[in-house]
Amino acid sequence: MGKIFILPDRVSNRIAAGEVVDRPASVVKELIENSIDSGANEIEVRIEGSGRKLIQVSDDGCGMDYDDAIISLERHSTSKIKNPEDLDLISTLGFRGEALASIASVSRLTLLTKTPEESAGTRVEVAGGKLLKVEKAARESGTTIRVEELFFNTPARLKFLKSDSAEMRWIVRILTNYAVVYKDLKFNVFDGGKSLFRVSPAKTLFERIHGLAGAELARSLMPFEGKSGEIRAFGYCSHTNHKRSSRDGLHFYINGRSVDDKLISSSVAASYKSLIPPGSYPSVFLFIELPFDLVDVNVHPAKMEARFRSPNLIRQVIEESIRSALIKSSPVLKIAALSSEEPKGKPVEQSAAAMPGAQGFSDYLSGSAAPSRPAASGSSESRKEEANNLLKTEKNYGASAETVATRRSGGDAGFIPGRKKYKLSLEDNIDAGDQTVSSGVSDVSPKDFFIVPDLSKISMRLIGQFQNSFIIAQTDDDLMIIDQHVAHERIRYEEIKTRYADQKMESQGLLIPETFEVTREDYIILKDIAEDLTHLGFQAEPFGERTWAVKAIPSEIKISGERIIREIIDLAEDIGKSGRGAGLKDNLLEEVIALIACRGSVSKNMPLERDKMEWLLSQLALCKEPYRCPHGRPVILRIERNELFKKFGRSLKS
Repeated sequence: MGKIFILPDRVSNRIAAGEVVDRPASVVKELIENSIDSGANEIEVRIEGSGRKLIQVSDDGCGMDYDDAIISLERHSTSKIKNPEDLDLISTLGFRGEALASIASVSRLTLLTKTPEESAGTRVEVAGGKLLKVEKAARESGTTIRVEELFFNTPARLKFLKSDSAEMRWIVRILTNYAVVYKDLKFNVFDGGKSLFRVSPAKTLFERIHGLAGAELARSLMPFEGKSGEIRAFGYCSHTNHKRSSRDGLHFYINGRSVDDKLISSSVAASYKSLIPPGSYPSVFLFIELPFDLVDVNVHPAKMEARFRSPNLIRQVIEESIRSALIKSSPVLKIAALSSEEPKGKPVEQSAAAMPGAQGFSDYLSGSAAPSRPAASGSSESRKEEANNLLKTEKNYGASAETVATRRSGGDAGFIPGRKKYKLSLEDNIDAGDQTVSSGVSDVSPKDFFIVPDLSKISMRLIGQFQNSFIIAQTDDDLMIIDQHVAHERIRYEEIKTRYADQKMESQGLLIPETFEVTREDYIILKDIAEDLTHLGFQAEPFGERTWAVKAIPSEIKISGERIIREIIDLAEDIGKSGRGAGLKDNLLEEVIALIACRGSVSKNMPLERDKMEWLLSQLALCKEPYRCPHGRPVILRIERNELFKKFGRSLKS
């Protein structure tokens, strides 16, 4: 007798459940998607024991008749596709017909459903994939699915679940993700019999985000939109002063489907590159609309990822639309810029930020400060001489009209009207006039993001230097405090990028080549990027089986060749592990240029002569992105005149 045989249905269903249902939140996701596909207007979710004990989802959708209710619990039973060609045009959230069978195989499931045409509904009971009972039952039109004792027959699976609070947080994330995109639906969510949150249909996308995320996060958001052909990306992204220590604030949707896609995630990260510190994350609500045949959502068991026909175009649309909004609205840090008072107006019934036992969005409002650099050593006079020497060479470069135009070039992606789908559109939220969220919610507006003027059009007059680290200047209305190190770093970064693009990088040859050993993995990295390093002004080549020799380094660098090469290797390893961006070389080039800019810039505790400070101010005004250093740290702190007068109890008129 042969050794290979076909698995029985009960075994194969449990295997399928392992792919589709890995935690209580997976059950919630599948059931919510079924309710949305059914055309429901109201969805109620009841959770007990963080989903281990009970998950119940009820809706007022189209429901199922007697025959459909029974067959819906069989594997690959679906009303959403019939032919192979339908897989290329998937417009519903569910389509495989695996979810109910998979859930039923690892739980005690009760299905109660009724269509508008029937006089009575149907109740189906299943335990561990075994059909127990089918009977007529009373119900209004719609469907209720009750899942009890999840993983009761797979105790090993229970051991891999996280704490109750962690599992509940996953559930809240799933619910809030779909509550955002389907703003016309009413969601009632209960945990342990107590109301967790309740959201009514919202008039605008921004109103729904505000209701779920709270006023503080809503104030940090700015709209963006971009389009290329039939591909449209739009939504809201946080300004660069709002940053988080985790990816929890990232929410991505493709044609109304909530996804966690690597291409989209890396594109958003690239949009914020050099605007927020490494290791920090923004809050983004990103919606992508495109024809169904241009995206394949049938590539992941839980349908959390997608494959695009034109991934490079998707990346371009996302990066250009978000980056454009950020550059136009990149904020100068302000003292007392936002009032600590609560916004006026009635709040939404209950926001996710106030959810008991599940933070959901609440921790999205926290950020992490960038680490400060250690103080440099050396005498005041020697550091002043060093700083002035560093700036002297660069001052001679000057800034021709052509260079200024190059450094400040970059288009502003306007808001392009796109087709309405899922009843979502920025046109509902942004008017030519002053629009706020509808009365009764808050006076927070999607226009409450920070628009800053072009630095090249502002006259900054030098006052002096504070603590040999900060340049103090003034405009007609404000007091400006500039971090001299990050300001110089930004100037050098943009200059080096321009010279690299023009192939005008300068090298300094080493009198004696520096040789050093590397690991075999590092050897491969260096071999892969050697040509790119040459364009940046390095001359490094193999010198044996595991040895490299550095013969020249960029003229801007004042440290040893071995040290800078080892730092570049570390950058390459970090980028490779994190999977950031389109490829190692693309990301590494940006990081190395930023590293070169940083290593050759003036640092804190360096006294500067007045003409050198004025040169820094004038060159900073010419930068394309003057408000952030390449690593995302702020360059300028602004104290508004009226805020300063207010602190002293003075009015502008007195």
